[in-house]
Amino acid sequence: GKSRRARSKRMEKAVLVTLIFADRSDGWSAQDSSRELAELAKSSGATAVRELTLVMKSPQPRMFMGPGQADEVRRAAEAAEADVVILNRDISGTQQRNLETLVGRKTIDRTQLILDIFARRARSNEGKIQVELAQLTYLMPRLAGQGILLSRQGGGIGTRGPGEQKIETDRRRLRDRIAFLRKELDRMQER
Repeated sequence: GKSRRARSKRMEKAVLVTLIFADRSDGWSAQDSSRELAELAKSSGATAVRELTLVMKSPQPRMFMGPGQADEVRRAAEAAEADVVILNRDISGTQQRNLETLVGRKTIDRTQLILDIFARRARSNEGKIQVELAQLTYLMPRLAGQGILLSRQGGGIGTRGPGEQKIETDRRRLRDRIAFLRKELDRMQER
């Protein structure tokens, strides 16, 4: 009904974190990177309540960023009462879990953000299946143990798309779902 639609319309408040390396080896300026992140976040339906740019020498194994920087992100998210932290880079499932645990907020990396935008825009059945397949394939390795996904029942960015109710199921059901979607897609493409 209407109240559900109204609830999903609420813009998620996001802290945008642009991570750049001191040597700037990727050729993007910090401004370009944070501008791009802001555009992507807006497309996914988030409201940026705070933007941080963190300069680092190299990715750290535990949370991609250093513990001091992660704490800075946590403080910014708490002060801004943010729902989500969005990063301009891709991080591993373990780094994502560690960061979410420390920050106490859902954390989305660049690929999840982009997949979410596709999920919002997919209209055709084929498009929806392709997006769900991409999301599930991306989430699969992130389901280790407790998984970050179990805390994501609230919906919103990174949980959108046809797969949102199924994501918290176990790996085997996820694998079955992926196999099923691939078959569906093949069938559609044959037609």
